[in-house]
Amino acid sequence: MDITPERSKQVAFSNPYYANSALVIAKKDTYKTFTDLKGKRIGMENGTTHQKYLQDKHPEVKTVAYDSYQNAIIDLKNGRIDGVFGDTAVVNEWLKTNPQLGSGNRESDRSAILRYRTWHRGAPGQ
Repeated sequence: MDITPERSKQVAFSNPYYANSALVIAKKDTYKTFTDLKGKRIGMENGTTHQKYLQDKHPEVKTVAYDSYQNAIIDLKNGRIDGVFGDTAVVNEWLKTNPQLGSGNRESDRSAILRYRTWHRGAPGQ
């Protein structure tokens, strides 16, 4: 769970125990940099920090909210959206089972590393 000011009002977060990044996947070889996504339709799960991040930091990207990442992947495969923005750990699993999908070149293009964040364990309430 990502820490946000809103979530901190309802959850008592512990010390960080897992760090992760997020990235966009698309059909193979369709983009190399985050700049290439200008005007593209990028899916993500509704209400996530991914959605807020793209809306706040990259308004040039058209965000498409989904009730699940699985539905976003289906639309990506069928050409209804141009990419899906998700946690790197999860996205890497999708890439293993969907050889037609790929991601930008994260090693040579720092702009494709969209954002790092820290995950925490929290307890409701406090």
